[in-house]
Amino acid sequence: MRLFLPPSETKRAPARGTPVRLDALSFPELADSREEALEAIASASEHDDAAARFGVSEKLLPLVRANASWRTAPAAAAASVYEGVLYDALGYEDLSPAAKRRAHAQVRVFSAAFGVLGLTDRIPAYRASGTLKTPALGSPLATWWSRHLAEPLAEDCSGGLVVDARSGTYAGMFKPEPSQWVGLDVVQRRGDRLAVVSHFAKHTRGQAVRALLESGERLGSAQALRDWAKSQFAPRGWEVRLGEAHRSKPRSLTLVLPEDHSFAQS
Repeated sequence: MRLFLPPSETKRAPARGTPVRLDALSFPELADSREEALEAIASASEHDDAAARFGVSEKLLPLVRANASWRTAPAAAAASVYEGVLYDALGYEDLSPAAKRRAHAQVRVFSAAFGVLGLTDRIPAYRASGTLKTPALGSPLATWWSRHLAEPLAEDCSGGLVVDARSGTYAGMFKPEPSQWVGLDVVQRRGDRLAVVSHFAKHTRGQAVRALLESGERLGSAQALRDWAKSQFAPRGWEVRLGEAHRSKPRSLTLVLPEDHSFAQS
């Protein structure tokens, strides 16, 4: 089983640590592609129009400019660099030892700068999204990476279930075989309708991935995932629905949260 995660927009810059070694990251065969992407990001970061190009305010421009120092900046485990709602709910540092071992084997984090990573891969903080289009690469980073990730990830995911908690941009970087691919969606009841709760959905996805890692279940099909999710979340009052694949999108496992759900719940 593989668990696909998006990166976080905000990063925790390591205060110390040796710089990144591209050949020491997961999927070392991507080292040359990673260097090409990082150099393209670094070059774009130094342009006069960098704030507009990266979609940030002038206040955040120093974070963009720091991309140029990727070769020398301190690096730390991706699990500590990525921060935010999903990663807070995942709570990597508080996972049991067995769950951490499963996380190292199963979790793949998609990155505009590095393509795909494991949680223990040591990286510097960076500021770049999958929608960024650099002059050097000529296409948005997510599109550019999709050409480089297809082969290594197809082999990595061969024959197993893929549970996908990525957002749209990053979901386009690699699409598994439809028969093994299940997207993880979250909605909430609001009266007689179901509402998308995009910000808080990240929290719920983090909770679900954490529960999968702690459970140790070996799930080989979408139906098995649905049955597991019902056993875990129905007691909390959540509905679990398994949808069908639609065109290029995966089957969806949708968690329907009750109207009175509190996103502070663990």
